[in-house]
Amino acid sequence: MNKKLIPSVLVAASIALVTACGGGGGSSGGGGSAGIGGTGISYGPVTGFGSVLVNGVEYDTSAADFSVEGSSTGIDQNDLEVGMVVTVTHDDNDNAKSVSYRDNAEGPVANLDAAGNSFDVLGLGITVDALTVYGGLTDVNADGAIDINDLANDDLVEVSGHIAGENAVLATRVEKTGACPLAANEEIEVKGTITSIVDANSFTLGALTVSYADGDAPDGLQAGDYVEVKSDACPVANAVTATEVGLEDEGPDLNDLDEGEDGMGINGVIANAAGSTPNCTFDINGQAVSTDSSTEIEGGADCDTLTDGAVVEVEGRLVAGVLVADQIGSEESDEDVDSELSGEVSVISQTSAFAGVISVNGSADITADINTVYDGESQDFNLDFIATSATPVCAEVEVDASMRAIGIHEKDCN
Repeated sequence: MNKKLIPSVLVAASIALVTACGGGGGSSGGGGSAGIGGTGISYGPVTGFGSVLVNGVEYDTSAADFSVEGSSTGIDQNDLEVGMVVTVTHDDNDNAKSVSYRDNAEGPVANLDAAGNSFDVLGLGITVDALTVYGGLTDVNADGAIDINDLANDDLVEVSGHIAGENAVLATRVEKTGACPLAANEEIEVKGTITSIVDANSFTLGALTVSYADGDAPDGLQAGDYVEVKSDACPVANAVTATEVGLEDEGPDLNDLDEGEDGMGINGVIANAAGSTPNCTFDINGQAVSTDSSTEIEGGADCDTLTDGAVVEVEGRLVAGVLVADQIGSEESDEDVDSELSGEVSVISQTSAFAGVISVNGSADITADINTVYDGESQDFNLDFIATSATPVCAEVEVDASMRAIGIHEKDCN
């Protein structure tokens, strides 16, 4: 988790919160939209477990199929972590049918700029903010925080997040998995857009040059193609030899979606915003979105006030591959963090495992709800866990101006 207030690199959405459209397993507590209900697909970062919380809804995963990077063999909920961006297919009672996860990149950190909250991984520009969740790191610089300052160039990291433009990602989770050089049977991978074709057997993906042998990539690759690149060696001089290159679909897996019938909710960063009210277009995580005169933006905001960089949740129906928005609501971003409290957490009252009132070291009351990020050492971490623990539970708690908990990140009590 990020335990320091980091200046935002995003433009906050100038829109109010939107309530859920029908159904729904949770209610909004004032932060973020409550999430999509009904049959369909929900796409966004995991914010807690018991079963799986995505976009403000608790999905029952007891009968769900799980997959990671397209493989379902031996995969279950224990393979997921808070901050991973997942696709959930569900019925109208919020029972998950499937939960799938694909990362954005797994490779070495390069061009680390801790002051600028950014680094590169295999041609992708990665930005972190105060809401980024971290895993696998220790407090290397002994400043009492786990954050970007504990990363180093050549650290191997797995990055999951929102596509924020071509070959740009706002990370919702960064997990250190090792360091270069690779061990035997390890590989690196990245999903991104081909920037240019160099010759018959090489292309650039951002600043990364990718070379490959005949047969290791599909024929006819072009600039603009979205691909996955795998290699068994870390890059040298910003160049890598691929063991496999494949065409990929950018954004959520829509194979199980019934166009025009099932609902779709997607959480992410606006890119390529264009048009004017009421007919605006933009992309979220590679998914094309359009608005029309029936689109509801609470507070009466015009759609052309939605700008690149705004973090939003869109709910609607898929028509000819385009998500036609019924409702658009702002999602929490770095701008919403007003303060951060660290210490022993006490549960004062609660109405569910994910809704109640807490305090940190006897602080003023802090409200937690279904939209709060519950980031613990186990998937049991929630208000029930804190309230019934036989030993003190300490955490870093990000709080907004209304004293609502944006995130509760378990930490050692020391």
